Amino acid sequence: VACYLSDSGLLEDTDIYANKAVKNFKEEVSRLNPEDNPKFGRNTRIGQISLAYVHTKYKDAVIDNPEIKDYRIYATIRNPLDRALSGAVMFRGNNKDGIVSFIEDILSSRFLFSVPQHEYFDDNAILWPTEKLHEKITGFITTEGGSVRGCWQCRNNNSANYKNYLGVDLTQRLL
Repeated sequence: VACYLSDSGLLEDTDIYANKAVKNFKEEVSRLNPEDNPKFGRNTRIGQISLAYVHTKYKDAVIDNPEIKDYRIYATIRNPLDRALSGAVMFRGNNKDGIVSFIEDILSSRFLFSVPQHEYFDDNAILWPTEKLHEKITGFITTEGGSVRGCWQCRNNNSANYKNYLGVDLTQRLL
């Protein structure tokens, strides 16, 4: 979402994105090519900004930055099964035992992926499904008068290829 919006031509210097760290992000995105499939992970830093903050719960973000109560939130929401498998593949590779072990760890802990997604935004957020992000956000951006250079795939590990690793019980527990 950040890549699409930063690259859309819709942001003004008066937006939340006017802070220096996010301006650096916007400038970096303008130098990237969407087709390059850039890898933005939890430990990624672009200029002065750490992307770890994108995993902050909304209620905690408001404590640190009370002014965001007045801002519109744009985010993705993901099918819980795809979300968990994506994390498993990212952290454990494509090894069946590693993926199953990771999913079991998720279900038995307060690990990042076990936190309900709705805790990351408020009730007024505009949400797009991760699986259809390009289609949905392109429609939004062009309707607002912006443009889209290409399809940003910041994390593409084909979680659908690994669903068969999980049994019925484990799949049902994730859903």
